[in-house]
Amino acid sequence: MSTDAIVLLKEELVNQILEALTVHTYLENEVIAMRPEAPRSPKDPKAIKSARDAATA
Repeated sequence: MSTDAIVLLKEELVNQILEALTVHTYLENEVIAMRPEAPRSPKDPKAIKSARDAATA
């Protein structure tokens, strides 16, 4: 394993990016799990009514 400063800095940057992406993905999945189901299609009247009812409940 290299001990060059630039290599160590790049490794640290990669680790920070991976950590941030992991946290972001986790939070995104939690938010998606909490919200009501989105309409399947904007033209699907049942889906629109279902979403409207869920939003006003």
